[in-house]
Amino acid sequence: VLDGDYVVIQSQPCANNGEVVAALIDGYETTLKRFYNLGDGRVELRPENRTMSPLIYPAQSVEIQGRMVGVFRKWD
Repeated sequence: VLDGDYVVIQSQPCANNGEVVAALIDGYETTLKRFYNLGDGRVELRPENRTMSPLIYPAQSVEIQGRMVGVFRKWD
């Protein structure tokens, strides 16, 4: 996803490992990241930008709002 892109999010409360999701963190911050359930009560939200570090949170701190199903990009 590039700056200026529009993403299509399918509303759903859960996700499979490897899906790109819109996730609400601690009830106030939303991010678009690749989701991984670590199986130990934590989840990893991994950015596609490899210069950024993965974010790891307790599972109860992360609310999946939906998964990305499309991207629209305007070409100039």
